Amino acid sequence: MIVVCGEALIDMIHNGDGTQRAAPGGGPFNTAIALARLGVPTSFLGRLSNDGFGHELSSRLTADGVSLELATFGPEATTIAVADVDREGFAEYEFLDSALRFQPFIWGRSAWSWSPWRPRSWSWCSASTTHTL
Repeated sequence: MIVVCGEALIDMIHNGDGTQRAAPGGGPFNTAIALARLGVPTSFLGRLSNDGFGHELSSRLTADGVSLELATFGPEATTIAVADVDREGFAEYEFLDSALRFQPFIWGRSAWSWSPWRPRSWSWCSASTTHTL
């Protein structure tokens, strides 16, 4: 079993043609899905919201065979990353806080890995035992 620890969030993508689209994302979220699709037993260790986006993220993970046994769920809104994609396809990200302001750290959202604080239940995660993306 591989445990992927980190965030699952929604990428709000600004396309080069002026359109926008919301897409499930986050490096650990995508990694967990890729591993499970390859037949590797995988579990996701992260915080998911009970909101609509959180349900979409958890449904996508389980549909692809990722275990959510180690995930936690809560009332915080799903983290939203705003991605500006340039003409060459490269993205730059900013994150929205609970008041929908851009912030370098996210308080009051589901992806705690983007804040200086992490839940005590994750205290067993350390650099010597895990690799986070």
